[in-house]
Amino acid sequence: MNTLPEPSAGPSSMLLPIVAVGLMVAAVGVEMTREPAEVGSQRVVRAPSAADFGSAWRRDSHVDLQRTLAANKVEDCADMAYRPHRTIHGEYLVYCTRNGRSWTSWVVSTGAQRVSGPFPPDPLMPPPQ
Repeated sequence: MNTLPEPSAGPSSMLLPIVAVGLMVAAVGVEMTREPAEVGSQRVVRAPSAADFGSAWRRDSHVDLQRTLAANKVEDCADMAYRPHRTIHGEYLVYCTRNGRSWTSWVVSTGAQRVSGPFPPDPLMPPPQ
């Protein structure tokens, strides 16, 4: 003898299949937009542009920049010039040289202790004199 009530076929019984289908669609969408690990590691970082770093070159000592460069094992930066990013606090364009003639550029984020580069100097932002 069955003492449980019979399930009704009302609107609430349709809710579970609808939710299940919605979750499956969302899972497929996430999986389709996921980038394989090998693609993400091969992504090319965009070189810095004059539009992002528009102020004048600064040559004064900047301890956070020096620490971040050292932590990321950036060498050949005996002589350094930098410009802060126009909108991102703690991000800098850094030009480094060892001999005063050959420069490399780096994008340095002091807060994240992250360095991108090296890049060739931007022709619109020639190295300081």
